[in-house]
Formats: sequence, C-alpha cells, structure tokens
Amino acid sequence: MTDRQSFCLPGMEEIAFYLQSHDPFFPDCAVVKPSGARCNINCAYCFYLPKKKIYPGSDCAMSPATLEEFTKQFLSLQKNEATIVFQGGEPLLRDIGFYEKAIEYQVRYNKNHVTICNALQTNGTLINDPWCEFFKRNHILVGVSLDGPKALHDHFRKDAAGKGTFDRVVHGIRLLQKHKADYNILATVHAGNAAHPLECYRFFRDTIGAEYLQFIPVVNRNNEMLYQ
Repeated sequence: MTDRQSFCLPGMEEIAFYLQSHDPFFPDCAVVKPSGARCNINCAYCFYLPKKKIYPGSDCAMSPATLEEFTKQFLSLQKNEATIVFQGGEPLLRDIGFYEKAIEYQVRYNKNHVTICNALQTNGTLINDPWCEFFKRNHILVGVSLDGPKALHDHFRKDAAGKGTFDRVVHGIRLLQKHKADYNILATVHAGNAAHPLECYRFFRDTIGAEYLQFIPVVNRNNEMLYQ
C-alpha cells in the first residue's frame, strides 16, 4: 500500500473524497447515509442530528431506487478499487434487507470487476447477532463509536432519555468479537476525555481488546463543553 492509499481508511472518507482524482492508484470512496440524520441516541456534541430539520416531514430514508442508481453510477466510474462507507445518523436504523440489497446491487453493477470494500460506522447500540452474522458473511468493516471507559464515554454519549449508552455499546462490541467480525474503535477526543489519554488507550487495548483505534478531535465553538 502506498502512502497515498493509506488515506483511504474507514473514518477518513472526507480526506479521501477531496484527495481522490483520476489517479488509478487512489481508490475512490463514497459515504452513503441510508438513514439521513436520524439517530437513536442524542450525543451532546453531534453536529449532524439537527440536520433532520432541513427535511421537515421526511424520515430522510434512502429509497431502494436511489441506492440502486447510486451503486450503478458510482461503480461505473471505478477502475481498480472502491470503498463504500455507510454512515449516519445511525445506519443500523435501516434493516438488514436494505444492506442485502446494497450487496446485491454491487454484484450486479460491478461491470469493471473492481475490488469493493464496504464499511459501516455505528454507535453500536443496535448491534445484535443477526447483524454480526451479516457483517461477517459480507466482510464489512464496522467502526464502533466508543469514547473510553464508562464515565468518560457517557459524559456526552447519551440516549434521548439522558441515559448513558456505554453498556449497550460494549455489548455490541462483544457480539462482534464473538462472531469474529472485523471492527475498529472510533473515539472522539473532547473535553470529557482529553485529559485521560493513557486511561482511554489502556481501556481500549486491555479491557475492550481492540486492535485498531481512530481518534477524532471534536471541534466546536462552545468551549464550555468542547475544545475549539
């Protein structure tokens, strides 16, 4: 893998999108938001959740027809390798059938016979055995949001009722591990955990047993809550 190719990793789609060109050695990446801005939790630092107000009266769900047309057009442009990342909101608000269709369309429209890499970013609270079996069967890399040990994670990552999500997220990770599905940890760095780097790292490494970590800085103008 070249240095430029190394940018094309789950969690780096924005960089890949802007850096991609017609360079045949740089695979294209696309971010797909099947649920739009809808999410089943209410993280205090989320910049995207309010976007659902842009479409009043709509559930922002991607239709099967749109999914098919996107897949057809995107794959028609690829030459060597393509990465598709399903993101949210919370992408697991769509059922497994939606993603089974996504795989079906990828097979149908892969006329250039490129290597397709699928990834999905989730808050982890909706992961269950059927989802894990699907991820494993289809070689989908799952990025799970986890901000550290319980107190640090639950500082900002709460559900709509104001309850922490830590226990549900860890349960989802344990299921991924049980099914030997590929996953990594997506940890945001914010005012709640930034002063505890070693505690977070050792928790991810020793307690969770994660092998791949991504750290994403949260930038926000509200400096009382987050770092600018």
